[in-house]
Amino acid sequence: MDSIQLKELAIKHFSQLNVTSAIIGSRFNNDLDIFILNNCESIINIDETISFLNKLHIFHSETSCELKAKHEHKNWLNKKKQIIHLLFYPTFAHLLCWELPSYIACVYQRGEFFLGDKTILRRTYEDYRSRHFDPMFDILTYQLLTYMDVTITNLVYLSINSNIYNIKAYWENLQYIYRYTLRELFVCELKKEDDIKFWEKYELIQYIYDFFPKFTTIARLLNNDVSRFEGITKNKIKTLFIEHLRLCKRKLSGFDTSTINQIIGE
Repeated sequence: MDSIQLKELAIKHFSQLNVTSAIIGSRFNNDLDIFILNNCESIINIDETISFLNKLHIFHSETSCELKAKHEHKNWLNKKKQIIHLLFYPTFAHLLCWELPSYIACVYQRGEFFLGDKTILRRTYEDYRSRHFDPMFDILTYQLLTYMDVTITNLVYLSINSNIYNIKAYWENLQYIYRYTLRELFVCELKKEDDIKFWEKYELIQYIYDFFPKFTTIARLLNNDVSRFEGITKNKIKTLFIEHLRLCKRKLSGFDTSTINQIIGE
């Protein structure tokens, strides 16, 4: 599959979505890079992200290629197959948080765009050329976006049924994102002069039991190996990652734990 065929297939499956897409960087037929950005101004748009992941499953099945979400995963793939490096960003905020301004500027100037409007990247390009840098996020948003990077990587691999991670690795990644996301949200509830008493996992778990019993099921997730939960499938794990996106969006007071309760059990 060459870059022309890749574009045609991407247009076929992604053209009905609200995305901007380009072929970027490496255009060698054995290693193609594709940039896809959800055109959403909020911090997270879960419905559009799920729509993309559903389309990605079909797109991948028709490429007969290996797909990687991170550069460092290249050596884990079947090198006899053609590799597509997918660079997917659920919103513009994720792009700004996850990538350097120089990368965004390069995509703007050199990317071969075939879906959407690349002008969404123009301001970042102009700021980069003028050597201007203004942090876009408060510390909570920055940290949540960083944890969502792990979630999106896992969701990409789950959506294409990749062998990059096994169930144990997915579970460890789930524990990581829920642990540090809850810790960050709990810190926001403290007064500035209060000590943070839940740096360690066991401290965080006890803190949940003492002060946030609503999240007891997540405490169970943090405290147990995947083998403790019967019937945990990749599809259920995918749902738990999607629920993490909801937690990041709705924060402590607005987050509904019922789906997690159903999967993990009371």
